[in-house]
Amino acid sequence: MIRRYSVTVAGEKRAVELEELEQGWRVVVDGKERHLDVRAGQGTLGWLDGTTVVQAAVDGALPRPTVTLRRQVIPVEIADAREAIAAVVKDRARSAGPVTVRAPIPGRVVRLLVKPGDAVTSGKGMVVLEAMKMENEIRSPRDGVVKSVGCAEGAAVEAGQALVVVE
Repeated sequence: MIRRYSVTVAGEKRAVELEELEQGWRVVVDGKERHLDVRAGQGTLGWLDGTTVVQAAVDGALPRPTVTLRRQVIPVEIADAREAIAAVVKDRARSAGPVTVRAPIPGRVVRLLVKPGDAVTSGKGMVVLEAMKMENEIRSPRDGVVKSVGCAEGAAVEAGQALVVVE
């Protein structure tokens, strides 16, 4: 299973993919792939990168974890890729002007929970979309008023199709 993260190390953002292999890990940082043999101990982390052995002390108990590498303390922030994407979407939603809420996946509209003119708050359900026999509630990204609804109950929608406009 490949896990994706947004990692901020010493103020610089990096896109990281991790995949556990039979022996070691496949690590992709900003598109550069490496295969590492990683060993974790109590408060330490060591890895073999080619012929270079690297060891680091890890303190995850702080409000922001740190890694001490070659006597340098480095602050680290780790966010699951989905959390990082959600944060970007939320920031964009706070900006002025109308926001178009789109279908994240293809599916069928089961229920409309809003109509034009309805006031909505951030996180309020607006559309229930069925995909792969699961119901997904599409929520408002911000407070506002529903300007228009671009779908109907029972209608099939494609990924990216406009569902509701909030202003």
